[in-house]
Amino acid sequence: CQAVFTGICILAVDFRAFPRRFCKTETYGYSLMDMGVGSFVVGNAMISRLVLGRTWQPKRILPLVVLGLGRLITVKASGYPEHVTEYGVHWNAFFTLAVVDLCDGLGCYLKLGPGGCLCAAMALMVVPRFGLGAAYVLSDAPRDSLFAANREGLASAPGYAALFFAAAAFFDFVLARGQRHLSLDDSVVSLFNLFLNKRGAPALACVSGAFLALTWLAGPPSRRVADAPFVLLCLGFNGWILALCALFADRLQGVVLV
Repeated sequence: CQAVFTGICILAVDFRAFPRRFCKTETYGYSLMDMGVGSFVVGNAMISRLVLGRTWQPKRILPLVVLGLGRLITVKASGYPEHVTEYGVHWNAFFTLAVVDLCDGLGCYLKLGPGGCLCAAMALMVVPRFGLGAAYVLSDAPRDSLFAANREGLASAPGYAALFFAAAAFFDFVLARGQRHLSLDDSVVSLFNLFLNKRGAPALACVSGAFLALTWLAGPPSRRVADAPFVLLCLGFNGWILALCALFADRLQGVVLV
């Protein structure tokens, strides 16, 4: 479902009929399309090797790198209009997802549990991004170097990594208590049985509401920087989606959600 809605929005945004309020924000704020990559990162965390207790293999990252290079080449060759303020001149979402997959491998190598993942997420959210502060990334500074040309992608990568580790900490805590080394299908079923049910929906809604409240307290989120408020917003948004799934858990069991 997530992939379908993302594809629809990407194709529809080029038409005037598409509501502008759903388009990606330029500096601060949030919209529906701002949640796209963040939702993919949360979904990847749910079925990551780190959570499932499997061995991460470097070859897993190759498809994302190939897709990123393919998109870069086709967009530049075709002259398709693009907004460099999304990720930069050469960077794109596939490269960001590749960085997230590398974090999965790093977490597996370090054998991080829920506590370790949470510490990694908090560290990535608060550690200064040297030379890539929000004031510089959101400015009209010239893109006269490879670093400057892709400042949005480079600056947001730690934020998406923090989002991955935070989501992995949650799913690891919920799923992995004696449930590690399950197959993907068994893990999804386990998720439904342990948490995604009508009894778990209120708890999910409360946790998600807490994340959204923290977002409001932390200040306006920025997708281009993927700062702490943006990470909290993505966690809260996807938590609400899971809470809605929990309300209809009986009907959703047996349905594959990608």
